[in-house]
Amino acid sequence: MQRYQDEPLEIGMRIKPQTREQRRIGQDRDYQEKQRVSQRCENFERHEEAQFTNDQYNEHHRFGDSFEELERRKKEIKKQQKQEYLQMIGQQARQRDQMYIERDVEQERKKNEFIQQRGCQKNVSGEKFNILTREYHNPEDQKFENDQLAGYHQAAAARQNNLIQKSGGGINILTGEQFSWAKK
Repeated sequence: MQRYQDEPLEIGMRIKPQTREQRRIGQDRDYQEKQRVSQRCENFERHEEAQFTNDQYNEHHRFGDSFEELERRKKEIKKQQKQEYLQMIGQQARQRDQMYIERDVEQERKKNEFIQQRGCQKNVSGEKFNILTREYHNPEDQKFENDQLAGYHQAAAARQNNLIQKSGGGINILTGEQFSWAKK
């Protein structure tokens, strides 16, 4: 019976060799977070390349007195970028509002123009009659519709009489009584 065994690991075998610069990038959490955010969300930092932070200074800055100056400059730059971003957003909102206002004015102008063109016409619905009163604009149309309606009523009455004749003349076969609808 054969047993499976892992190969013996040597110390440091799985550690990937890195340069000093690669280690510095790996330790700079702020830089990595900025890269992740810039790839994910729409912000004023999105279209800028993420830069290294001043939290890890080079060797020749290690004993300098300019840390406060660098931090102050960093805050001012960030504040200025935020102000520019907010101004850009505000300008876009104003342009959008202006576009909506122009669109509404144009629609109102077209509506008024249409009313002026069609306002004097009697039939604005496209029907032959007034929708509310059912009065026809042309008396000939009124007469034609009445004749057509009378023809429909005449055909319906003939069909009713035919059905009455087929069903026993309106008399119930079992009881001999006349149906209520057949009484005249």
